[in-house]
Amino acid sequence: LQTVVPAKEIALLMSRVRSITLHTDISYLETFFRALGPSPTLLEQLSLHTLDGGPFDVTSSQSLLTTIGTPPRLRSVHLTGIPFLWSDPVFAAKLTSLNLSVKKWPIYSTLGMSDHGPMEVFLAMLKSLSPALESLTLDGVIPCLSTDMADPSPVAHPFLFPSLHSLTLVGEANRCAQILNHISTR
Repeated sequence: LQTVVPAKEIALLMSRVRSITLHTDISYLETFFRALGPSPTLLEQLSLHTLDGGPFDVTSSQSLLTTIGTPPRLRSVHLTGIPFLWSDPVFAAKLTSLNLSVKKWPIYSTLGMSDHGPMEVFLAMLKSLSPALESLTLDGVIPCLSTDMADPSPVAHPFLFPSLHSLTLVGEANRCAQILNHISTR
C-alpha cells in the first residue's frame, strides 16, 4: 500500500531541501511543479523519474522544469522520462553532473523520441556547462543533426571540459560522433 504525499506539502518543505528525488507518474510531477512556486534556493540535486516512461512532446507546451528557474546552488540534475527543453533555465545552473534519459525499461529505442529543441540550442547549453561539468550522460536524448551538421568531422573549436571525468552517450552513432567532436578535455 503506497501513500501519496500531497504535492503542496512537499512544496512547502522545499525552502529547506537540498536534494530531491521523485519516482512518480507525470501527472503527479505536473501537480508538484505547479505547487512548487519560485526557484528553491537551497536545492543542490534534482532527480526526477517518471514511472509512465515517456517520452513526451514538450515542443508545443511549457516544460515542467521552467517553473523552478535556475536554483543558485543546483549542481546535479538527473532526469529519466521527464519532458524538458534544452533552453530550460535549469540548464543555466553551474552543473557538475547532468544525466538525461528517455529510457523505457526494459525496452529501449531512440526511434520516435521527443525533440527537446534544436542542435544549436543544445550546443549552446553544453558550452555554458563545460567549465564545471564532471559527469555527462545523454541516453536517447541527443538532438537530431541539422543538415549542415550531418557530417561528423572534427569542429574547429571544440568546447573545453577541464573537469569532465565521466561521459556516457547512448544513441545513433552519427549523433554521438557529432557530440564527441564538440568535446575536448585538454
